[in-house]
Amino acid sequence: MPRENTTQGISFTPTLLSQAKTRAKEKGLSVSAYVQQLILSDLADDETRLDAAALARIKALLMELMELRQSNGRGAEKRGS
Repeated sequence: MPRENTTQGISFTPTLLSQAKTRAKEKGLSVSAYVQQLILSDLADDETRLDAAALARIKALLMELMELRQSNGRGAEKRGS
């Protein structure tokens, strides 16, 4: 039976590795999963990628939503509370 994952050695500068570990931890991922996620994102079809303008628009809409929720007294709620 073939293995699902194959190990590939990758070299990092100490600074880059430290930054990658920090970012992976922030995302709740292992460094391996974080690198896999980055590669998968890079290899995604152009149609599935969001350009900078789309990401900026999404961010603006999320900020607007947060402001609306706060003005309605719902900004600090957590789901399931």
